[in-house]
Amino acid sequence: MFAHLDRGDTLVDHHSIFLSAQPKAAHVHHCSFEVHDFDTQHLGHQWLAQKGYKSAWGVGRHVLGSQIFDYWWDTTGNMVEHYADGDLVNEESPIGYVQAGSESLAVWGPELPASFLE
Repeated sequence: MFAHLDRGDTLVDHHSIFLSAQPKAAHVHHCSFEVHDFDTQHLGHQWLAQKGYKSAWGVGRHVLGSQIFDYWWDTTGNMVEHYADGDLVNEESPIGYVQAGSESLAVWGPELPASFLE
């Protein structure tokens, strides 16, 4: 489940946290942080890679939310998303339901790792 901060008619990012309801263990899948733009996204990706952090998935563009994404594992094993250029929603935005899978998560980018959906 993608969850966003409800600020009524004020536009907000389409999600701030993603909760997973996997049969083995429901958990926080990842939290998301917006970066300034596409260039900053790539600079951050390069910096994290040079520092030895482990990439989880990215850089690519999501279908839902349409943001450019980049997922990393933090030092405690939690997944963090950095994103740019995402959709905005408010109380007028319709709620949708889509099955998560490799064909529904990215318009372009590297192949979806199996571990991403665990």
